[in-house]
Amino acid sequence: MKINKKYLLFALCIVWIISIYIFNKYDFISLTIEIMKGYLNSNKAGIMIIFVLLWIVRLPILLPGFTLIILGGTLFGTINGFLLSMTGMILSETLIYVIAKVFSNWNIKNLIKKKYDYIEPLIKKYNFRFLALGIVCPIAPTDVVCFLFSSVGLSYIRYILTIIISNIPIISIYSYMGISYKESSLSVIILCLSISILALYTMKIWNSLKTNYL
Repeated sequence: MKINKKYLLFALCIVWIISIYIFNKYDFISLTIEIMKGYLNSNKAGIMIIFVLLWIVRLPILLPGFTLIILGGTLFGTINGFLLSMTGMILSETLIYVIAKVFSNWNIKNLIKKKYDYIEPLIKKYNFRFLALGIVCPIAPTDVVCFLFSSVGLSYIRYILTIIISNIPIISIYSYMGISYKESSLSVIILCLSISILALYTMKIWNSLKTNYL
């Protein structure tokens, strides 16, 4: 049976909201965060470095970036969390760019293109707009889009600027979400709904482009 991705995303958001409400009500989140912050205060610089390095480590272990952004906002606050997450994001996507350049003629690129055969033609057609969509859309294989975008020989400066600009609203929202649960459950619900609306809109565009190509 084929599951509609829109309904799946909506269901996940509902489960997420309910989980945050329950954990917040029984102070589970607060207790966990206080323990983490206690350790953070004893070695703040070291934890910040580890956090940024996690952005690079997340690539081979397939750790979603939004989890690190929320963690950054929770541990370091909205502004510091934003800056650290953006730094980590730039480093990880720069690493992808370098890997794509070094291994552009290797089988790894052919394997990726075989699985995602529709992406490279769309990159060539829509250029940086498709890269921005690949970053914002939750069902898009973001790292794959970045890898193939880098391998077709496009400018690093424009590549990284597109990544930074596209990630500003996303990192801002998720960083704020990391601390907003303590202030108001309503804030979390509003943020989740906003993210869901953006996700559904970008998913519609992504699926439309993919369908038109296929």
